[in-house]
Amino acid sequence: MRYPKGKNQGKIISQYLQQQLVEVISNSLYRLQSSYTALQKECNQLQSQNKKLIKQNQTLITKTKSLGSQNRHFKEKTSHQISAIRSLVSRSKKFSADNFRNKLKNFLNQIISIILQT
Repeated sequence: MRYPKGKNQGKIISQYLQQQLVEVISNSLYRLQSSYTALQKECNQLQSQNKKLIKQNQTLITKTKSLGSQNRHFKEKTSHQISAIRSLVSRSKKFSADNFRNKLKNFLNQIISIILQT
């Protein structure tokens, strides 16, 4: 590159100034759009993305709450069944061995069906 005008007309421009000129041109030509409309568009896209993420976060929160309540429900159910088995064992003296075995099988089948449902 050479100076187009002035007292240095026709002389070669210094390497430093050439690099600075190339940086200015590349920054102005290849820069991301910085106009008002482009910034507004980008802002709207970020806001919509933010809304989607907030909605996704809320659905995850509700799913974890639901899982927690299901877990609590199953714990209560199993504790109730354990207490029923304990009471059955304590009352086993009143039942015959076959009768006791049948009732215990029924309770165990109920527990297995609950576990398989989850």
